[in-house]
Amino acid sequence: MSLSGGQYQLDVDVNSIVFWHHHLFSQEHVYASQITRLYDDYVSRMRKRTVEFLAAKVFYFDIF
Repeated sequence: MSLSGGQYQLDVDVNSIVFWHHHLFSQEHVYASQITRLYDDYVSRMRKRTVEFLAAKVFYFDIF
C-alpha cells in the first residue's frame, strides 16, 4: 500500500460542547454536572431495560 504525500483538509462542524468539569466551575456547576451525568446513565439503563433485568435476577435468587 502506497500513501501519497498529498495534503488533506478535515472540516469538523461542532454544534455544541458540554463540559463535565472545568477549573472555573463553581460548586453548583459541579453538582449540576454530576446530576446530569447520573440522569443520562439512568435514562440509558431504562432504555436497555437493565433495571427490570437485574430486578428479575434478584427475585430469582431470592426464591432459592
